[in-house]
Amino acid sequence: MVETTATMRYFLPILSLTALLTSCQTYQYISVDSNTARRDGNYQFYYENDTLLLQYSFSGYNGPVQVTIHNKTDRPLHVDWKKSALIIQGNALSYYTSTQQLNGTTNGTQYRTGTTISHSGTITGEIRGQEGVDFIPPRSTKEQSTLTVLSGFLENLPGAEMTKQRPFGYEDMPALWTLNYNAANSPFQWRSYLTLYFEEKKEFSVEHDFYVSAIRQGSPRPQNVPALTDRKDVFYTSKISQGGKTIGGILLAGVVFATFAAAAGN
Repeated sequence: MVETTATMRYFLPILSLTALLTSCQTYQYISVDSNTARRDGNYQFYYENDTLLLQYSFSGYNGPVQVTIHNKTDRPLHVDWKKSALIIQGNALSYYTSTQQLNGTTNGTQYRTGTTISHSGTITGEIRGQEGVDFIPPRSTKEQSTLTVLSGFLENLPGAEMTKQRPFGYEDMPALWTLNYNAANSPFQWRSYLTLYFEEKKEFSVEHDFYVSAIRQGSPRPQNVPALTDRKDVFYTSKISQGGKTIGGILLAGVVFATFAAAAGN
């Protein structure tokens, strides 16, 4: 009991620092716009013709690209992910991935004379795809989400040009440091290029462009700004502030010290 109390004496300050570190995040809330796709009532981008309804959503951390394809016809539709790509700042990233996660559970019962033994387990692994082509039956839907728009914080923003604004004019929202853009001056742009076909050797492509239309920056967490995070045309990213990095260094040193101190006490 004495040893446990001594150990806790070292670790309690570290736990307090950990809680403080989580509050030292800076968030960017990034709005998306497009010249070639429209937005529906859920702020989801879409394109529609007699053949298909194509929808794009970017909501989430780092902008996960969710593509939804509705086959409106009575014919089977195919999408060739190997010939489809997300072009970010001029760099093409294939929508195709050769592996898929396999997750599951197994349960069973073994019997012995006078004894019942049950067992259970978990299956994990990967399924390796071959074709890279998805079949979309008539009047059905396929979703794909394998890529993200960003890999981290957008740096080197002109801080002198930022102004504090309430997102979309909501009076109950916290004011965030904001930069607004249009298609001509946006600092970050990307395109989605999809290859589809109804019959082989009769491929057609669908392409749409997107760009960052606003960057909002501040300390409010995603759960505290639902008017932003509930929208399909807004995503967010984050980083630890400079003060948080300092606390992180202290925290690391404290963990090392507390570990040695606890070991010495034992």
